[in-house]
Amino acid sequence: MAWLQSHGVHWIEDPSNASAAYTRNRIRNQALPALEAALPGFSGLAARSAQHAAQAQRLLDELAEIDLQATGIPPRVQALRSLSEDRQANALRHWLAKHHKTQASTVQLAELQKQIQACQTRGHQIAMKVGSGEVRLEGAALAYIRRP
Repeated sequence: MAWLQSHGVHWIEDPSNASAAYTRNRIRNQALPALEAALPGFSGLAARSAQHAAQAQRLLDELAEIDLQATGIPPRVQALRSLSEDRQANALRHWLAKHHKTQASTVQLAELQKQIQACQTRGHQIAMKVGSGEVRLEGAALAYIRRP
């Protein structure tokens, strides 16, 4: 607030900021001061952790792009099987989010990976509900079919 005043910026207080009815205000006015009191330096530590998490997410996105270039878009099952379990999960999450604007739950992703690992014959079927659609095996690659 002092910085704003020293730079001639006028502060306008939103009346909703004082209301405990909003979770953001309970966090700001109750939880964060309690954490800072119990753990001095908490705010700086949390901010640094958030920066590290954001950096890690950017790295995961870059790695997913590299893996999807190798597996193809849509990803080919045999190529996915060559990835480690963690890289496979990362590539699948990225493919679903970026190319289909959907997400698999943790349980759905684990089941999809289990089906991918089991897929060793031409007749194998993959059909997995994800989001508002379904991941299927079409030929040698996965496909996402959105349902109305």
